[in-house]
Amino acid sequence: MYSEEEVTQLLDALAADQGPAIENAYNKGYAAGALDYYPNSAYWEAFSAGISASAKPQATGPGWGLFAGSNVASLSFGFAAGVYAALRYTGVLK
Repeated sequence: MYSEEEVTQLLDALAADQGPAIENAYNKGYAAGALDYYPNSAYWEAFSAGISASAKPQATGPGWGLFAGSNVASLSFGFAAGVYAALRYTGVLK
């Protein structure tokens, strides 16, 4: 007969030894099941990688921030020039 302490030690040793192997087997089975359920997953993964690769240069470019900033600056300059011209025309500024 084994004592409670010996049984606990044996179970702890078994869990430490076999735990990673059981988890690895579970993950492999999960991946195989996912491939069975989604047979086109390799195609979509490659498609996603291609789209990501083509989108990366666009994401690092100047983008919409530069476009919006230049529009705001142009509108502000135009508004200021219009106000200045109106004030000169009405004689407020000489």
